[in-house]
Amino acid sequence: MGLENIIVDNTVFNFFLRIKGVDLSNILRNTIGGMVLVPSEIVNEMENIANKYPELSIGVEKFKNQIARGDFFIHCESFDSTVLSFAREYVDKGEAEAVAQCMKRRIPYFITDDFKCLPFILRNYDDINVNSTFFLIAVADMHGLINNYKQVFEDYNRICNYHKMSPPRKANHQARLRREYLKAAKLFGISLAPEAVVSKTKL
Repeated sequence: MGLENIIVDNTVFNFFLRIKGVDLSNILRNTIGGMVLVPSEIVNEMENIANKYPELSIGVEKFKNQIARGDFFIHCESFDSTVLSFAREYVDKGEAEAVAQCMKRRIPYFITDDFKCLPFILRNYDDINVNSTFFLIAVADMHGLINNYKQVFEDYNRICNYHKMSPPRKANHQARLRREYLKAAKLFGISLAPEAVVSKTKL
């Protein structure tokens, strides 16, 4: 089975630009059978990453150039206008475009680390699978594309500010990591023992 087409949020680029030792383009090109669609507003929001973190501006430009070429990362401008109008009442413009494009182009996966949009999507569009950057890390790990998984895992949680979370949020975060690792395994028909999942997601 595996992943075909996905839509990504700007948070995905933000995370992978800041995680050492991983190449998002390499990971996606080796694990996705279709295309990576990037909504117009997400392309615009990538400028915010470069402005907020000048040290990441070169990486942002590289991604923007790949999107502009349109050979794998696709600048997606088609969307369901009715869904977009409805979604804009509840979520940010970037997430609203992503949802509207998922529905227009029948794309089942939206990758984002902005979970404020999750309740809205779950209530209204349960055929859209929302996963975080960690889901892509898990997929890459199963394909042997990450040389130092432990370091990447630590970097991901550092960027998430795990150490600053309240105990309930920490528990929810850890539960999500386990769910997403299992989802990635199931997607590729891989059976994992519970202790293996714990080992891969233990903080």
